[in-house]
Amino acid sequence: MIDEKRNKNVNLPKTYITYIINTMSVVKQEERQFQYRKETVFDALFKTIPTVNGMNIVSADTQTFSAISVNSGVSLISWGEKIQIKLMQITPTTTSVNITSQSTMGTTLVDWGKNKKNITNIFTALMAYLQRVPPEMK
Repeated sequence: MIDEKRNKNVNLPKTYITYIINTMSVVKQEERQFQYRKETVFDALFKTIPTVNGMNIVSADTQTFSAISVNSGVSLISWGEKIQIKLMQITPTTTSVNITSQSTMGTTLVDWGKNKKNITNIFTALMAYLQRVPPEMK
């Protein structure tokens, strides 16, 4: 980087540059509520995510049923995304699901709708699965 007034090279600390690059990636987030128990929604997500094209579960909190980490694979328009799913029990039979999808490459400035599509695909698969859940499991 050159300081135009003094016509000298300015050396920025490496950590500062890394911070700028890492905070530039595209992030999308969406939250929805479902009239199901948290364990039922968690189980539905755990079963449906592997069926969503290019997604695999990296980790899941099977003790509290509150979080799932997912990776989406590389495609023609993306180097992949990190997806975080948080579940929160609102009432005994209402669960909030918050999904955040972030481009893996820190320098991604435009995601061409990929993060939004990831969220939509997960919610669509989840809703289709939950419609088949027997009433006693809600």
